[in-house]
Amino acid sequence: MYVMGRTLWNDKLDFDELAKKYFSCAFGQDGEKCLEYMARLSELFDPPYLRGKRELIDKNAAERFSGICEYVDDFRKVIEANAGSDDPCHAASWKYLKYHSDICCLMAVALEAMASGKRKKHKPCGSWWKPIYASTRTRYSKYLMFLNL
Repeated sequence: MYVMGRTLWNDKLDFDELAKKYFSCAFGQDGEKCLEYMARLSELFDPPYLRGKRELIDKNAAERFSGICEYVDDFRKVIEANAGSDDPCHAASWKYLKYHSDICCLMAVALEAMASGKRKKHKPCGSWWKPIYASTRTRYSKYLMFLNL
C-alpha cells in the first residue's frame, strides 16, 4: 500500500528504495533484515505454484515448502528481539509479523502436503505447532477441514 500510494504521484520512484524506507519506518533498526526475510519468504512460497502455473503435485515446490517452517523459526529470534521495542509503531509491526510467521508455517505445512500428494498423512513441523494448532482448531475449524490434518 505504501509503495502504491507513493507511486500514484510519481511513477519514477525506485521500488527498492521505497521498500527499504518502508521497512525501516515500520520495523526500526532491523527493518532491512525484515525486508530480506520477507523477500526470501516470498521466493520460498513459489508464487508461480500459488498462481496455479505449476502442476498441483510438484516435488520441487514440496521441497521449498518443507524449508519454510525452519526458515521462519530461525527468524523468530529477530522478531522476539524486537517485539518489546519502545517505539509503538515498531512494536506493533513486530507483533503482527509474529502472527504472520505463524500463518506462514500453517500455510507451508498445508502446501507441502498438497504439493507432495500427502494431504492426509502429513505431520506438522516444530514444537511451536501444538498450541497454535489447538487454538486454530477451535477458531478456524471450517478452514482446517480442507487440510485433513
